[in-house]
Parts: sequence; C-alpha cells; structure tokens
Amino acid sequence: KGGKYLEALARADVVLLDKTGTLTLGRPQITDILPLNGASSDEVLALAASAERYSEHPLAKAVLAAARHRSLQVAEPREFEAIPGIGVRAQVNGGLVAVGNRRMVEHVTFSIDAGQLEAQGKTLLFVMHNGQPAGVLAATDTLRPEVPEALASLKSLGVRHIELLTGDNERVAAALAASLGVRYRAQLLPSSDVIAVGRLPQP
Repeated sequence: KGGKYLEALARADVVLLDKTGTLTLGRPQITDILPLNGASSDEVLALAASAERYSEHPLAKAVLAAARHRSLQVAEPREFEAIPGIGVRAQVNGGLVAVGNRRMVEHVTFSIDAGQLEAQGKTLLFVMHNGQPAGVLAATDTLRPEVPEALASLKSLGVRHIELLTGDNERVAAALAASLGVRYRAQLLPSSDVIAVGRLPQP
C-alpha cells in the first residue's frame, strides 16, 4: 500500500496473481460430495469437517460450513497436523482421517472420475479414513466481479505477462486461466510463489 507501489506498478510489465482471496472472494463453498466404499455423503462430510475443525484454510471453513448446514456432529480431533499446500491429518473417533489435495493421495486409487468437476474449475478435497478412500468433496469459489475489467486495464497499461499462481491442479488452473485469458502455474506449494518470482527473466 502507498504511492510508491502504485508508481512501481506503472512501470511493471509482469504481474503474478494468487487465486484465493485475490482473483476470488476467498469464500469457497462445497458443491459436490462423492462418497466411496459404502460411506454416506453425511459420513464423508462429518469426517472431513472433524479433521478440518481447527484448520484456518478457506477450504476447511467451507467444509465446516457445509457440515453445519446439514446439522452434522463435528467430533473433536486429536493429533491434528496441517501439511502446508497438501492438507490435514487427525485422529477422529479413534480413526485416522486425512483430507487434502491430490498430493496427499497420489499413491491411492480413487474410483471416481472427477475430471468433469475439475474442468468446471472446482477444487477437489480427497478424504481418507484409516488408509482407505472415503470420498471426494468438490468446492468452488466466486470470482470477484471486478477481476475481468481489472485484467483488461492491466493489459491496456502495457502489462505483457499476467500469470496465475495456484496450488490447484493443472486442470482446475487451466479452466480458470482460460476464462480470464492469462497464463498459469499450477500445483504450487506456499513456498513456491517466491521461487516463481525468482525465475522470471530479469529486465
């Protein structure tokens, strides 16, 4: 914030943008619940909400809000562990529950073709219970209404390179980037943003 940063922006020709809370409102909502292995939708959501109970991530808040909307009981998690850029793990009612993105379950096969959800720009959360797939949650965030006009203004000012940086996977990032007409880098960990800036060509 401040005049000197606005002056610097006037000389910029590259802009890197975070997704959540920058391009979007940062208030995602759970839109789909896909249960597996005999679990019900309510059971999958309750497990995920219990594990996410003390997480500060916007997606965790979306899971908890969805559980409250269904009046589900959220258990007290034990041995809670947040893994930046990946997900959370916790003991819930004596069982181990993990909730996270594809990195958390990269060696596990989920018998669900969620590609259509990802093509819609939805973020997926994979839920594991005692080492077995329990289900998948899909969430979507609302694009800020002023974003398309703001990006058009940046381009008119001579910004030649606008790029989205996100922890979402390739398909989700590509869908959003295509709708906005910008480039993207997907599957980034929180620490990767600084690395991405460092790899930009210097003037």
